[in-house]
Amino acid sequence: MPWLTRFACRAWSAASQLGPCCQSREPCVAFQSGFVQTARIDDDITRLYGGERQRVAFAAMLAQDPALMMFDEPTSHQEVAQQLLLMRLMRQLSENHPVVASCHDINLAARFATHSLMIGEDFHRADRVEDVLTTPWLARLFSGEFVRSGEQFIAS
Repeated sequence: MPWLTRFACRAWSAASQLGPCCQSREPCVAFQSGFVQTARIDDDITRLYGGERQRVAFAAMLAQDPALMMFDEPTSHQEVAQQLLLMRLMRQLSENHPVVASCHDINLAARFATHSLMIGEDFHRADRVEDVLTTPWLARLFSGEFVRSGEQFIAS
C-alpha cells in the first residue's frame, strides 16, 4: 500500500495549507518538516514502525477535515522531536477546530493544552490546564509528591 503514504503527504499539504503537495517523489511540507519520512514514501504501510504509522494516520486524518479531532495518546511511540512537533501542530489546529487528546505526559499537557480533565479513582477535575495540573492535584492523582521546577513537574 505505498499509495497510503503518498495520500498522507497530499492530505497533509492540502489540509494544513502549508505548501504544495507532493508530486511524484518530490517531498512536500509533511516530509520537509520531518513529520513523515521521505525514505519511507513507497513502503507498504504494514512495514512502517508504530510511530511512522501514527504520523501517516495523522496526515490522512487531516485530509478528512473532521469537525472534531480526537487523539488517543498521539505522542506515544514518537521520539521527543516528533512529540514536540505533533503537539505544536495540534495546538495550531485547535485554533480552528476542536481538538481533544488523551496525554499521560504531564509536562507535554501542561505546555500545550488549554484545558485538562484529570480522572482519579474517586474524583475528577476539569478546568483550565493551569488550574488542574497543579502539584496538589497531581499528588492526589498519583498518590505521590510532585514539585514544580520552572515549567516542569517532577515526581519526588
